[in-house]
Amino acid sequence: MAAASRGATPIVNAMSVDVEDYFQVSAFDRVVDRRSWDGRESRVTSNTERMLALFDEAGVRATFFILGWVAIGFRRWCGGSPPPDMKSRRTATATASSTS
Repeated sequence: MAAASRGATPIVNAMSVDVEDYFQVSAFDRVVDRRSWDGRESRVTSNTERMLALFDEAGVRATFFILGWVAIGFRRWCGGSPPPDMKSRRTATATASSTS
């Protein structure tokens, strides 16, 4: 605070968030098969909404990087429809997991 009062340049911070579900992190690559994602309980909505509320309360602005799989399943966050090739990949994943 003292440095700011002497005319020093204020510290500027950047905040970014990777939006993915708990089972999509790279640490689980060998444990969680991507074909099983559609059948798993998603926590991404509730966790992201909690973070948005906390950021809003604190006046924090951030850039959110949303995993394509999440963007397709939760389009209301991203607006619009996914590109056709992304939608078909999601459908193919769901079909593969239901027939396995």
